[in-house]
Amino acid sequence: MADSILYILHRGPRHSPDWRETQEMILTGAAFGLQSTVWITDGVLRALNRLAAPQTQLEQLQAFAVRCVASAEALADHPLDGVEPLSAGDLHHLQAASDQTLVF
Repeated sequence: MADSILYILHRGPRHSPDWRETQEMILTGAAFGLQSTVWITDGVLRALNRLAAPQTQLEQLQAFAVRCVASAEALADHPLDGVEPLSAGDLHHLQAASDQTLVF
């Protein structure tokens, strides 16, 4: 089993009927002690910021110590509390260093 998992989210809550299932999968891994990181891509970040309460979509993840990251450039345009800004190079290094990467 992988020790660290990177989840790359390409589809936001309004564009994916599987949004809730994806969150539950991430939470399950985190509950069993897996080091879980969620890379919120630019499109998902924009979609989250269009919601009335975008932070509520991430609160459960953050409660289980899931690290949420996004492009520093995208976060400058669409800020979201609790999401760590990373450079493009850092994001790609994160992907390379993760034991397992899942893309949704």
